Amino acid sequence: MIDNNTPRYLILGSDERLWNFNCPVVFLGNWCCLYKRKESWSSMDFIIADPFSKLSERKKIHSSARQLERELFPILCDLLNDYHNTQHDNRFWKIVLGLWFYRYINVIYNRIETLNKCINNYNISGLSIIDSSNYDLSTRDSKSAIWSFNDDRWNNMLYSRIIDIIKPSIDFPVDVIYFDDKNTHFIFNNNNNNNKPLYKMFVSKILRYGNSLLCKFSMKDDNFIINSYLPRVLEMKLNLAFGSLPKIWTNNNYIVNEKSNATVRKNLTDRMSLSCTNSVKSVAQKMLFEMIPVCYLEGFDELFKSSKLKRWPDMPKFIFTSGSYDTDETFKLWTALKVKKGSNYIIAQHGNLGQIESDTQHIIDERVADKFISWGWSDHKRKVLPGFIFKTSGRVVKKRNLSVGILMILCHYPHRSSILDKSVDYIDTFQNHINFIKKLPVELKLLLTIRIHSEWKNFNFNEKERLEIFNGKVNIDYGSGSINSLVENSRIVIHGYDSTGILETLSMNLPTLAFWSGGLENLRDDVKPYYELLVECGIIHFSPESMSSKILDVWQNVDSWWYSKSIQFARKKFCEQYAKKCNRPVGMLVDILNIES
Repeated sequence: MIDNNTPRYLILGSDERLWNFNCPVVFLGNWCCLYKRKESWSSMDFIIADPFSKLSERKKIHSSARQLERELFPILCDLLNDYHNTQHDNRFWKIVLGLWFYRYINVIYNRIETLNKCINNYNISGLSIIDSSNYDLSTRDSKSAIWSFNDDRWNNMLYSRIIDIIKPSIDFPVDVIYFDDKNTHFIFNNNNNNNKPLYKMFVSKILRYGNSLLCKFSMKDDNFIINSYLPRVLEMKLNLAFGSLPKIWTNNNYIVNEKSNATVRKNLTDRMSLSCTNSVKSVAQKMLFEMIPVCYLEGFDELFKSSKLKRWPDMPKFIFTSGSYDTDETFKLWTALKVKKGSNYIIAQHGNLGQIESDTQHIIDERVADKFISWGWSDHKRKVLPGFIFKTSGRVVKKRNLSVGILMILCHYPHRSSILDKSVDYIDTFQNHINFIKKLPVELKLLLTIRIHSEWKNFNFNEKERLEIFNGKVNIDYGSGSINSLVENSRIVIHGYDSTGILETLSMNLPTLAFWSGGLENLRDDVKPYYELLVECGIIHFSPESMSSKILDVWQNVDSWWYSKSIQFARKKFCEQYAKKCNRPVGMLVDILNIES
């Protein structure tokens, strides 16, 4: 049993220059203990601090964070309007930076409460932080911000700032260490480089050129459809159905050239109302203009000019997207300006929305769009219209090869942009996946392909090294191959997390299993009954024993099990709500969009 009264040195991250190897320590979270550096920490007298919340507290914590968001957002809007000499309403700013602010509140709430719980629960003997006076916590844009929240050095600097703010309440020594590092801000470097074959690159280039010619002939009042998540052919047919030339609108990446201005940011911070006894709110106020992306402040004029240069319709009746509403800065600003002139803004679902903490669910809750099109469910109070699952529309399910094996799809390590520390559930689930594989007989191991999410290289979880324990006895796909091809060439698909993939394979009526830890506690109450149907009929499992038993039970006759009345009843009931099929996707969308435009 761990004695919480034992004096322990607090370690905030994986930077071993800040560690104390000569005394008992407490690591603030799993991110401190990198698998590839196991030899450094495994022999230490260490514990890993408990996450700051329990499953039962998730709703309460989420509610508190959203209340703080509602209190601070109008203040942010007023200060931005004053700085830019504009008079935009709050909805304008919600479209432009609402999701960044949502994540900002999550991150501040998480870091503060994680630190507070650790300090209160353990006897902290001291800690070391990096001198952060020359480090810039702001990022270029919202996508860079998402990745900065995962970065260990960036987080070390954030904790240094937080500790400096709350230092009067700390009763243990804090050593501030100066390192002569050249990196003074976070630089986003996406390692997920999918090298396409040359012929595919050539074909794509020709298609882009032809599409750009068609876009030049668009009318100023054409409806605007971009990144719809429909197959390209269906998206072009949708344009034709509205009397427009068949085209696929695209958007080049906007590059932020401006740099952050510390003086400007300090002046804006000084104008915040900072008289507050709540530590989370106090830090959120003081850090807001340190962390806001450059594109919303110093680079906003540049972003505005970029949006004006787009050859997009001048007065679209409606703007429709499934995927551009989050980190596409040019699109968001352009859309906000058009909405002010009367264009309807319609967003469609693009992934699984069942969890309590969901970025897209937040878009619905905050009424960012005029209407939201779901994949089946409806909520008229929140302007949610029932639609169908876009991602499998028009996809022909090929006849499966029953002689092939099992596909198990795993998620990447979670982003650290949530209120809660999702790494605990993830690590538990990953270990249970390994235990499940160990329980499989040798002949099934040889038929198993593990598909790791293509983003795995952008995290430090080291899945490749962790799976080496199987010594080549299972096949591993590191995200480079076609997921559709893998699915279609598998007798059965196992989803290792609550993913969009579950909705896709269920909607296509492909034999599907799912397996993760933690039960259904992360789901909203209105979603649980439908997931419980899948649990009761044996599609969803929560332990390696249950999962391996099910595989062994159905393997010899997968189709007999899958097409049984109980399985098909549960599947159809679930899909009707969350992954509805549609035989006339273009016609149905025309009906929905015509009503809303």
